Amino acid sequence: MKNKNIIFFISIFVLVIAMFAVILTACNKEEEHIEHEYGEWETNIEATCSAEGLKSRVCMKCGHRDVEVLPEIPHTEAIDAAVPATCVHTGLTEGKHCSVCNKVLVEQQVVAIVPTAHTIVVDAAVAPTCTAAGLTEGSHCSACGAVIVAQDTIDELGHSPVVLAAKSPTCMETGLTEGSKCSRCNAVLEHQEVINALGHDFDEDFNCSICHEHREGFMFELVMFEQGHAVNADNYCVLCGTENAVEDFVFDETRATYSFRYNGPRTTLTLPASYKGVAVTTLGRAAFRDAGSYLVSIDITDNITNVSNLAFVGCSALKSVIIGHNVETIGDMAFMGCSSLESIVVVDGHPRYHSDGNCLIETATHKMIAGCKTSVIPSDGSVTEIGENVFNGNTSIITMSIPEGVTKIDNAAFYQCTNMTSVSIPNTVTEFGAHAFFYCSSLRDIYYYGGTKAEWKQIVKGGVWDMMSGNYIIHCKDGNKQHRAVLFFFAICLAKQSLISTFRHCQ
Repeated sequence: MKNKNIIFFISIFVLVIAMFAVILTACNKEEEHIEHEYGEWETNIEATCSAEGLKSRVCMKCGHRDVEVLPEIPHTEAIDAAVPATCVHTGLTEGKHCSVCNKVLVEQQVVAIVPTAHTIVVDAAVAPTCTAAGLTEGSHCSACGAVIVAQDTIDELGHSPVVLAAKSPTCMETGLTEGSKCSRCNAVLEHQEVINALGHDFDEDFNCSICHEHREGFMFELVMFEQGHAVNADNYCVLCGTENAVEDFVFDETRATYSFRYNGPRTTLTLPASYKGVAVTTLGRAAFRDAGSYLVSIDITDNITNVSNLAFVGCSALKSVIIGHNVETIGDMAFMGCSSLESIVVVDGHPRYHSDGNCLIETATHKMIAGCKTSVIPSDGSVTEIGENVFNGNTSIITMSIPEGVTKIDNAAFYQCTNMTSVSIPNTVTEFGAHAFFYCSSLRDIYYYGGTKAEWKQIVKGGVWDMMSGNYIIHCKDGNKQHRAVLFFFAICLAKQSLISTFRHCQ
């Protein structure tokens, strides 16, 4: 019985050992034959150009982690440029480094100084001026920049004044006060002020008591006697009995005064200060249209306050005009068609208008409102706008120069200037009005000084601004632009209508 128990326990032990062996064998077989299901690789440590990296993946069944090494990435090469050796500085050979980690890949080698002399360049002397210092001649090395001979400063010279003599005014020409300028640089040290022209003083024989000029024709002076004429309903002066030469009086209800229109032809005129006890203050619309070739000069004295539209239209013989102190308004196209007009003078100290270069200018607005055949538009900034109809119908103009600073050329400013061959326009002009250069049939050249073709194109141009003008060339600083006139039937009709309209307007 005892032996049977021993055999039983031995059998149990052998059985346990056998089962354990089976279990170990099964595990070993599972370890050897199961297939992992890995997920995506994940970078754990990025590789750089100076260190390796790591990546891994995990089995989704058993959690086993597979690990691999990421190799170093190549360097990003950057060139270290060579530096040539000069007469005083060492140089360097070309090298390379990594732009990421800055590791030197190819080391630069020092190049010895070139055993040559400096390359000398002369620094030109600068002459001193009145207001700026100068420099003596010097030199430097063009290779290394070393100063060989230093330039010394020369003090400015200062102005050398010379007197600009005063000029007395005459009847028709302005004068100047004394001034001064520098004889070296021509800088104005003391400006000369303009003295207005005196105006003629004609007697009954048309002789000027100031300059002794004699004129033939009709001269009209709006000069009132101290008491003035007192004209009755029969057009006679009740004081002296003189028949009044101005026969067409119109009562102005707005101003409660009279205006008049010349009814000629006559060789002398007397304008009363009043008519039927009411002041005469206005030159009426187209007042002297019928004067035609008779009117030679006119002095608009202080009792006249208003010059109406077209007041002197068509006065082809009119040569000179003097504007008195109290003139408040000058109407549109007042001097249109006055092709012989040479002089426009405004009395000194006028509160609204002034004249310069035979141009009539509205002072506050910088607007030129009338011109003549001798007009020179001032370049001192007093004119920024060429007004409407300023040179309308002026056939005496051959060339015209518009100064820098003018920004606008208004409607019909040069309408029917049929003998004008060229005009100079600055690049400060930004706008042309309608009909600005309409029917300038002889126009051949427009000099757009200081401006480019692109800037010319940007100028705002009113309707038919250059219709029926010549085949002109626009001269710009970057080349020329050809304009060829095209006289379409509708253009001719339009011009015809415009002329008819103007004619009716003048009636």
